[in-house]
Amino acid sequence: MSQNKTKISITLDTDLLERYKKVAEARDENLSSCINRQLANHIDDIEELLEMMDSKFYRTIAKGMTSSPKFFKTVARMLGENLPEDLLEQQFQIKKEMIEQGEKRSAEKKRKKKPNRDGLEPA
Repeated sequence: MSQNKTKISITLDTDLLERYKKVAEARDENLSSCINRQLANHIDDIEELLEMMDSKFYRTIAKGMTSSPKFFKTVARMLGENLPEDLLEQQFQIKKEMIEQGEKRSAEKKRKKKPNRDGLEPA
């Protein structure tokens, strides 16, 4: 991890902050390092997922999978997981939002590539 650090101010849910404090204490590290490590561990996955949602192919698959929370419930049951209803609904909404964001980014990219009436690329 880079030693080049930038100080920022963020707002966290109180319960999330308490969880991070417990994890940091258990790992014998300061809170900032704990949060930084967690962010660094997950940014690659998030970037990969966002890039996938820019693809019409992956968005189509994701739409099929998230057309209803029933898909998540069915998969959870198949795997023997008893996931709370609110967690399933939350995951459904998150995936739905990611698909919508991917569609917006894709449309924006197409708009930027489309030449103006005079044949020039948009500025």
